Amino acid sequence: MKTFKELKNDVYEIAQTKFGQLTDEVRQRLDSELDEIEKYGRTELFVTLWRLFMDLSEKDVCVKLRPLNGYSVSLVSYLLGISLFNPMEHSDLITERYDYLGEMSIAIT
Repeated sequence: MKTFKELKNDVYEIAQTKFGQLTDEVRQRLDSELDEIEKYGRTELFVTLWRLFMDLSEKDVCVKLRPLNGYSVSLVSYLLGISLFNPMEHSDLITERYDYLGEMSIAIT
């Protein structure tokens, strides 16, 4: 299993690939979300979800997270392919941050 440091490095590499030069806004959001992931011991969960969603997408299985829970509005989740929602494109729609301790439901179709 990946360590938190490895997850953080992977997330930043993916972000640079997707966005190119990272803005301060993106860096601050990533740092904030990654701090929460580390603080609440969610590294293993994110790595597991990342692997699960990669495997399922390779098999053309559609997976959806319940809208607007902490995971589905996460930039980290977007970069890892756990969510299709890019919160940086829709930051004006999000007025409140959701914490990572909330319940998560996954629908697989």
